[in-house]
Amino acid sequence: VDESGLHLKVVQHPDGQWYSSEVYLLSSLGPGYGKYTFDIDGRLDQLDKNLVAAPFLYQDDTHEIDIEHSFWAGESGDNNLYYTVQPYDKSGNQQTQPLTLNNGLFQDIIDWQPDKIIFSTKQNGNTLSTFTYTGSTDGTTNNFTPGKEGVHINFWQYQGLNPANTTSSEIIIKNFAF
Repeated sequence: VDESGLHLKVVQHPDGQWYSSEVYLLSSLGPGYGKYTFDIDGRLDQLDKNLVAAPFLYQDDTHEIDIEHSFWAGESGDNNLYYTVQPYDKSGNQQTQPLTLNNGLFQDIIDWQPDKIIFSTKQNGNTLSTFTYTGSTDGTTNNFTPGKEGVHINFWQYQGLNPANTTSSEIIIKNFAF
């Protein structure tokens, strides 16, 4: 952390090993419901195909509200933005699409309300993408109980793969607001 913000990196150490980074809060920020805004500096639309950058709310592996930026090792084609309520493979729980950013700051937003979750990505006051989750297409929801979630931000290697471009990468969290 410095005057620029919180630096999250995927780097190769002198021992040859690659390391990823994650930060998280140990407890909920209160009622759980509310707007979580992450101001991010980094061209996540040009992210190495083996890396994932994600601000998210987490209780456990089946209770998670995610925004993920990744090409998933090339498995996703052109899609590099994922709005997900776990489990991701339940119909209606995930929206994917290609995202193009300009240089500079952008925002990922999770607006968690009792009856829906509104995901959005904005840059320079413009909404680049949005998805409103109201439940799975089978009528079930996984909107877990507020007060048990923790805010997480991670920058990691998909399936432990080294960056394809073999260079270190960094994103900067300029601000977080709840």
